[in-house]
Order: sequence, then structure tokens, then C-alpha cells
Amino acid sequence: MQTTPILKNKNIINSQIIILLLIAFAWGLNYVIVKNVYSAITPFSYCASRFLAAGALLMLAAYYKLGYSPFITDKKDLAMLALISFGGFGASNLLMAVALKYTLASTTSIILSTSPLITLIIAPFFKIDKFCVKKFCAILLSLFGVYYIFMDAQSAALAGPDYYYGMALAFFSTIAWSIYSIFSKPLLSKYSPIVLTANAIFISSFMMVPFAYNELAATNWLELPVFVYASFVFSIFFSTILPMIFWNKCIKNTGPVTTMTFSNLTPAFAMLCGYILLNEPVSANQFIGSGIVIISIVIAYI
Repeated sequence: MQTTPILKNKNIINSQIIILLLIAFAWGLNYVIVKNVYSAITPFSYCASRFLAAGALLMLAAYYKLGYSPFITDKKDLAMLALISFGGFGASNLLMAVALKYTLASTTSIILSTSPLITLIIAPFFKIDKFCVKKFCAILLSLFGVYYIFMDAQSAALAGPDYYYGMALAFFSTIAWSIYSIFSKPLLSKYSPIVLTANAIFISSFMMVPFAYNELAATNWLELPVFVYASFVFSIFFSTILPMIFWNKCIKNTGPVTTMTFSNLTPAFAMLCGYILLNEPVSANQFIGSGIVIISIVIAYI
């Protein structure tokens, strides 16, 4: 018995929902893992080494799959590739690496949950999505929710004097992440998710080296605690390589806005993991702010 097109599409949608839920959980857990790792290794050193390893492994995997060099060399595509690599993926991860040093994992991930709405602002200018008043109102409501998170005095006291600096970095990281998700769509019409992911992460990793050079050289790599090595394995494979391949695949199939909606589940997972693993408190302001953000997302897509 042949599968009807409607049933086939439904199965594809269901599988993508499961995949995106798993990605959101992996990224939420990774916030907590990275926050804990910073007690033994500097942010730039960890971030640069993680993506250097992931980029090299992805390039090898892409070469094995294709049977020839996976490097994107088309001159027309190189400018877009540079944008999503340097201004998108690379900038997002560098900024987030520093942001996590100065603030809580849960509140940082909540800032990232505004990325779908930021996408709705940027995308219409490039004819990727249409602007509408309802979505604009949802964006304003989301920013009000972010204001509540910024004004969380309890979290600020716990995170230290640079709390607001960390939140600002997280916000700019979110903009960069939106840039990556939006402008990877045109390239995904020409290249497979694994090829684009490999190129973007490989190029981004070299962008991080100048920022991390001194820290990389000063790190005693053979004497790090065991949990740091374990976190490398998780972050490289289950928070970078596999999620990014499937993330790009979902962008290719359903578009950046629909895919990025699921990133709003990351803060919930980060809060839960942060509470369980790091004993991070969840304040009333965090509940209110995250609730407002989630409501704004629902308004934008109903």
C-alpha cells in the first residue's frame, strides 16, 4: 500500500517536530554545561577549540559523503557564506560564550528566545517573509518581556556586577543567530545541509582563533578536569554537529521563521537543567518575563 502525499507530509512534519524538540533540549542543556565548564577553562578557549574540532569533523564527514572537496567555491555564494559564518554563526557563538560568563544560563537562553521575532523584523527587508501589524505587536510584547528579565534584581545580584553587560552580549548574539538562520535559506537551495553546516562552522572556527589565541596557548590541555573533556564530547557532537545539520535541514524544508519558533523551548529546558544541575534560582521576574515572551510567540503564529 502506497503512502499518500498528505500522510507522507504529515509524517515529515511530525519527525521534524521531534527533531526540533530534541535540538531545543540539547541546546538548553548545553547552556548549563558550558556555564559549569567555565570554572575550569576560559570562554574563548572553550568556544574556539570546540568549533575547530566540530568544523574539521564536519568537513571530513561531508568529504566522505560527497567523495570530493566539500568547500563552497562559487564566487556568487562566498559573500553570503561569509555573512552567515562571520556575522551569523561565528559572532553569535563568540558573543554567547562571553555572555554566559557574566550572567545566568537560564536568563541568557530566554534572551535567545526572541530570535524568531527578530527574524520577523529582518526577513521582510529581504523578501523572505511579509510584515504584518500583529507580528509587530508581538515583537513589542516580547521586548517588554525581555525588559522584565533585564530588571531582575535578584538575578543581577547573583550573576555579579557585569550582569547587564552579559545580557547585552546575549541580545547581540541573538541578532547574529537570526542572521544565520535567515540568510542560510538561499544557500540551502543549492547545497545540502551537511555541506553548508560544514563550511559555516569550519570558517567560523578560524574567526574565533584570533580572539582566543592567548587563552588557547595558556590552557594546559592535558590537565583539565574529566568533566571538561566530557563536555567537549557533548558540545561537539550533540550540541553542534548533529543539531546544526538537522537545523539547516529543517530551515530548508519549512523556512527560517517556522524552524526558529522551536528555539523558544530552549529557555524552558535551560531553566529546568540550570535549576537541577546548577541550583540556579528561578525568580518571579524570570517567570513573568519568559511568560510574556512565550505569549508573544503564540500571538505571532496563531
